[in-house]
Amino acid sequence: MRKRIHPAVSTRDDLKNDLREVWKNDQWVRILLLIFCNVCSSFIRMAATMYYVT
Repeated sequence: MRKRIHPAVSTRDDLKNDLREVWKNDQWVRILLLIFCNVCSSFIRMAATMYYVT
């Protein structure tokens, strides 16, 4: 007997709906805020480094 594998059904994901779902989860909001703070501090550090190098 042969098993048949059906292809996955493609879904049309909407970014607005995804962000709305993420915003409802408080753990994801905390993670996103921490990532944002980390990225901002990295950009500030790189800008300061370029200022002192030049």
